[in-house]
Amino acid sequence: MWQLPTKIFLSLTTSFFLCHTATADFIQDCITVNHQYALARDHGDIAAYGRLFADEAVFFMEGEPFQGKTAILDRLAGGESESFARLLISTVNITDNYDGTASGIIYFTMFQAPVEDSKVLPITSYNIFMGEYHDTYLQTEQGCKILRRETTPTFMGVE
Repeated sequence: MWQLPTKIFLSLTTSFFLCHTATADFIQDCITVNHQYALARDHGDIAAYGRLFADEAVFFMEGEPFQGKTAILDRLAGGESESFARLLISTVNITDNYDGTASGIIYFTMFQAPVEDSKVLPITSYNIFMGEYHDTYLQTEQGCKILRRETTPTFMGVE
């Protein structure tokens, strides 16, 4: 008599647990993508940087859209990778949209020195840029990929 309700209960709780676990894994994967993004950007590692984006990704940098992974990589390779930079990721807030995508707001601070000023450490002259990334992530067989990233500046200065 109790077998059918017990089976239904176990089926529902198991489904909830598996769904919750998959969501938590997807969110954690997207958090990891942000930390990998900072390292790839800091080191000018274009191959690692490229693995973080979906092929059809769009990245809005200073209001300018770079459509597709190739355009995004060309932008980084165009001198950006030669300057010394440290990208500090702080607040990472990512929410699963339950449709194979997630949305996120990531706070960041970037210290960047022009190429000619970055040959000798410690660097004493640099630009500082603070802002937010407003992101959409795509769940793929290879893991979380950035589908859309838009930079929203909150502070810019020269030190």
